[in-house]
Amino acid sequence: MPHFLSLPKRALVIISLSVSTQVMASEVIYSWVDANGLVHYSQQPPANDIKFTQVYNDDIEPQKSGYVSAPTKQPTQSTAAEIASAEALLIKAKDPAQAKMLCELAQEKLKLLNSQNRLTRKDSKSGEQVTLSDQERATEITTQQQRIDEFCPKA
Repeated sequence: MPHFLSLPKRALVIISLSVSTQVMASEVIYSWVDANGLVHYSQQPPANDIKFTQVYNDDIEPQKSGYVSAPTKQPTQSTAAEIASAEALLIKAKDPAQAKMLCELAQEKLKLLNSQNRLTRKDSKSGEQVTLSDQERATEITTQQQRIDEFCPKA
């Protein structure tokens, strides 16, 4: 009568066989570049006299997968000005009353910026009144002059 292995020994044999099968399943991957510069990967070597490289799949380190967003391009100052001009033209074409209001608002702000020495504004983070620096004032004057050029009719 044949002697059968006990249950723990059978489990050990099955595990050993499955591990050895995985080790033997190591595959070769062939890589080569064709005449058009296209890279090919295959488990079969290329035909003819094509130069190729061999890589074993066990030697390849898995890479992290996931999504990486493409870097966004920040608009340049000239691009931002062009966008603002295009938006102004659109507003003037679609809603002349709004364009007139924006023109008058820019004229009033420019008049205020040029007539007052010490101007304050409300800080958006703290909510406190902050005095405009000379640089902020010059920037705001330039901005309002641009808005006048964009929204006010040429005289």
